Amino acid sequence: MLDCEQEILTQLRTIFDLIINFQGIQNSMHREAKDELEARQNYDNSKMTSEERVSVSSLTALSNFCLLHMASPVSS
Repeated sequence: MLDCEQEILTQLRTIFDLIINFQGIQNSMHREAKDELEARQNYDNSKMTSEERVSVSSLTALSNFCLLHMASPVSS
């Protein structure tokens, strides 16, 4: 009976160790996924900012062009 109890305790320790290892791996994966999400969001934000800058720059150039041509006298 004592051998059987010792074997069960050994198996329970093994299961507990596997659970602890799994928990560590799961935490690591969660951190990596969170870092990846933040990196993607930062990339999207910087990309959007660049696109907005190009858009504003294009609108400014178009606006200046229109103002320049509307202000100059039309020759007939």
